[in-house]
Amino acid sequence: MDSEVNPLVSVIIPTYNRSAMLVRAIESVMNQTYRNFECIIVNDASTDDTDQILRKIKGERFQYFTHLKNRHVSAARNTGIGCARGDLIAFLDDDDIWNPGKLEKQVALIQSLDTEFGMVYCWLDIFKENKVIGEIHSRLRGNIFEQTLVRQPIGNSSTLLLRSTILKKVGGFDEKLIRGNDDDFIRRVCLHYKVDFVSEALVRYNVGHIRRITSDSLAGIRASLVRDEVCLRKFKDEFKKLPQIHARILRRISSHYVRLGQYSQVDELILESAKLDSWNYLWAFKLFLQLPIGVRKWIYRCYMNFLTFKKQLRYLCFIFRRKVFFWK
Repeated sequence: MDSEVNPLVSVIIPTYNRSAMLVRAIESVMNQTYRNFECIIVNDASTDDTDQILRKIKGERFQYFTHLKNRHVSAARNTGIGCARGDLIAFLDDDDIWNPGKLEKQVALIQSLDTEFGMVYCWLDIFKENKVIGEIHSRLRGNIFEQTLVRQPIGNSSTLLLRSTILKKVGGFDEKLIRGNDDDFIRRVCLHYKVDFVSEALVRYNVGHIRRITSDSLAGIRASLVRDEVCLRKFKDEFKKLPQIHARILRRISSHYVRLGQYSQVDELILESAKLDSWNYLWAFKLFLQLPIGVRKWIYRCYMNFLTFKKQLRYLCFIFRRKVFFWK
């Protein structure tokens, strides 16, 4: 691939019921200064006019596929991966927009790197109603796997450009994950490959235009719980070498269970995390403060009863020792 001056880039756009925004995303691909690309759009069984809009798109560079039933974004991306012919692969969410130089600058960067660099990313700015409300301008490069375990520091999939050959080792997107599928994919890439970045905001990440699964909703909490438990299972060998990060994930899982009201799951997680990181005793107190007042009162009564029993036991032992000494 590195011997080619202009390698083919496969751009994959998953979409579901966002026809108006999809048009903007497709236009941002059409406006790329790098011209050797194919654009694969996967309609995940939309019920709006997405299909009609896709039929109007002309040009050999563009092709689209339609799922007969809604299978969610990871499955749509995987369908696109399966149809991709490019040496390089890029992803664009249907509600995001690329700057015109996005592909050109990332292709130039990844071609300048050794094959141990499997992926490059760029910065993104977060927009709401045409106003910048945030940014993700990470400067992480090289082996960054550890930094991706607790949070996702480099942005979403729209910022990525990767070598298609790495997918044989990394695999596609996890279709079981409703939340954190980008995070999981990036994490697996970073486990096996180095990454680099273009220090420009080349992606416009749009928020506030649709209903999302919020972090505070029950569905959001359950999705976050699944995300973190899957992370623990997938990278259990790596977590053995990183006890403090392991403890942080256990803390977060405990918090999910508390917010769901499933307190029976919490005790074991607290003890396990405390064994890994002594700072978790302080965290356990913070977690205690999150519990409903009735639960906290019950725990407090149990603790006070324990202290009373301990005091009485100590007194009995003292009396017993005195009697034994007297009898001697």
